[in-house]
Amino acid sequence: MKSLSRRKNFSLLGALAGCLLGAACASSGTRPVPRPPRPVLEKRGLPREAQQGLIEVEQAFLREDPRFVGDKARLLQRFPEAGPWLAKAFITHAVLGHDALLARGFFPEALIHEGKFGGKLEHSLFARARVALVSLGATGARSIRVYLLRDTKGPNRLVGRLLLEAFPPSVLYPQLQKEFAQGPKVSKREILHLLGDLPPSPKAVDLLEKALRSPSWELRGAALVPLAKQWKKGGYRGGRARLQSILAKDPDPFVRRKAVQALALLGDPAAGPDLLRALERGFADKDSLMVETASAALKQLTGQPFGSKVEAWRTWFKRRGQ
Repeated sequence: MKSLSRRKNFSLLGALAGCLLGAACASSGTRPVPRPPRPVLEKRGLPREAQQGLIEVEQAFLREDPRFVGDKARLLQRFPEAGPWLAKAFITHAVLGHDALLARGFFPEALIHEGKFGGKLEHSLFARARVALVSLGATGARSIRVYLLRDTKGPNRLVGRLLLEAFPPSVLYPQLQKEFAQGPKVSKREILHLLGDLPPSPKAVDLLEKALRSPSWELRGAALVPLAKQWKKGGYRGGRARLQSILAKDPDPFVRRKAVQALALLGDPAAGPDLLRALERGFADKDSLMVETASAALKQLTGQPFGSKVEAWRTWFKRRGQ
């Protein structure tokens, strides 16, 4: 996606129409990098009138023409099969727009999660593409999950999460549930990450709990911090006990480290001794990653700077009666 032209009025749909709606694109002469198979959501063989309409709608979007919304609605009413093509164009413009914001020193992820995205960024290419994708409903969300959440590049997957956060739950959750059931492991991990950033919801917790029951250590571990975020936002009081059990019983060291991070995130002061025991176990098992994780978690929870000094932590907790 990043290789596409950055000229403001570049017609992505014009290029795609020439390549995909007609004959196959010419080979570059190099062997492509193998990728997991992904479905193609765009219908080939659109009528020429639909192709021209797609190009005109994209140009109206890029010019911020006030006729864009009406032109898009009329095109989709006449040619519903044009929707996936528009979604693919808006996705590409969202990626390019996100890159442009980063180059200007703006960090959309932080601004969105802090509730500060908007204002002078409201008319940025990324923000406008985000709104346009939401206007496509399930078609937009489906294209994002297939083309971005499954992407081999982490930055593109991040853009996918930021785009999906803008969709209403009634559109978003059916797409996430379908992808978690059918998608590759890489998109499942992205979904778990996304769920932690969403408002508290039983549907989010259900998906995270499903991942926690997975035989895959990657999914179990990836679910824990997002689940702690959902518990914290939703006011669930049993999180510490659940995480204690996982920390004690899960056979995988990655999952146990994630349980330590989740305990710190919950912010319950009573979890301090649990984290100290994890630090002690890290030394006993000669697990340097656990030592590092538990030390950071103890500092996050307590604000104290004792690092990996077990005796210092023991003394500090003893003085506090823990």
